[in-house]
Formats: sequence, structure tokens, C-alpha cells
Amino acid sequence: MELNRRRLKNRGRRDKLLEEINILKEELEAGEENIEDDLEENEKKIPVQQNESVIKHESRQIPGEGFNWAVQCERYPWMYTIPTKTEDFEDWLNEWSDFTLQWFKTNKLHSITLVELMSEKPFSNLQNKSKALTLILNNLVNRKFCEYTDKERKSIRVFWRSYNDWSEVIYNWALKKGRTELTFFEIIDLEESPDNFHMLSKEDFKKIFNILVKNKRAEWISKKNMHIRILF
Repeated sequence: MELNRRRLKNRGRRDKLLEEINILKEELEAGEENIEDDLEENEKKIPVQQNESVIKHESRQIPGEGFNWAVQCERYPWMYTIPTKTEDFEDWLNEWSDFTLQWFKTNKLHSITLVELMSEKPFSNLQNKSKALTLILNNLVNRKFCEYTDKERKSIRVFWRSYNDWSEVIYNWALKKGRTELTFFEIIDLEESPDNFHMLSKEDFKKIFNILVKNKRAEWISKKNMHIRILF
């Protein structure tokens, strides 16, 4: 009896996953042509800026631990083509999604454009890059690790660390630096910070500051001006 319940539960999970995959495919097929056209148009409009961006970020790291296929692309060609079989597609999608999240974390990136991501290795080695990356990013959006920041779905915000964790990072940094007060505008003027927290958005800091105040690690000096006092 227990075995039958487990089988039914596992079958239900699988059916739900297949349903999500089919929805992703349908959404992609519906907007694929527009995405391709928009990306091509963007590349034509900003060729110089894009090239400068690629050169500037040549030092971005490719996490290799657990992802040998990302470092040695030529030895794993099947990883760079979208599988046609459902079982293979599930594994491919989850592997690429996990890698993409780790890639953002390794390089301490909080946001990127789809065009820029297409130019980064190993993503640039994907066959049918637009379709493949849209599938991967949509999967991360469904898993609450990503969100699109524009209606055209060309810009991506990535959440590889929770707001609670960010509040810990910022509080410990303030203690170490002896900072008794913090403002949003002072933080974004920093040239560097642990895991580049100074590059988080204003909306992110509103949530982080609220968490610090709620946990009695800070108090508002001016909520309107996003100005807090650190409590030691």
C-alpha cells in the first residue's frame, strides 16, 4: 500500500514537471521569432558597445567543479544541442540551469542582458543560442532564481543569494569596517564590496534594510532617504 502511494506521488511529480516543460516550450515557440529578430536588431544597433563589453569581461570565470562539460566543450558536444527526447531534455535543462546559477555566483553578477549572455563562454557555444538560453532562463524564473526586468525579456535579474543572507553579509561588513550608519547612495558609490553587494538595486536594498531593522540589527534614521543606523 505504501509502495503504491509512493509510486503515485512520484508519477504526480513527473507529470507536473512534464507539464512545466511543455508550457516552457509553448511560450518559447510563441515568441521565438520576435526574440531572434530583436536580438539581431540589438546587435546591429550597438556593435561597438557589445564588443567593448565582451573584451572587458574576458576574465569571467567558468565554474568547472561538477561541470566538466562547460570547461571542455569539445568533449561534450551533446550538451550544446537541445535534446529532442523528453528524458534527455529534463536532464539537460536542469544541468544547464544549475550551471548558469553557479556561473552568476562565481562571477558575482546580479544582472545581465540576454545579448551579453549569448556572447559569454560557454553559452556562446550553444546551438540555437536564443532558444536554448530562453529555455534555461525560463526554468530559473520558474524556480524563483531569476526574473526578467523588462517586458521584452531581454534583461535578467538573478538571485543566487537570499535577502536574509545579504543582510548578514552587509551587517558583518559594516561591523568590520566600523560603519555606524549606512545609506543606499553611499553603498552604490563603493568601488568594491563582498560579492559586489554594492551593485544590488535600490529595490533590493529596501528589502535588505527592512530585514536589518526587523532583526534589530539596525534602525531607521530616514526611511525615505534609505538611511539606517547599525546596532552593535
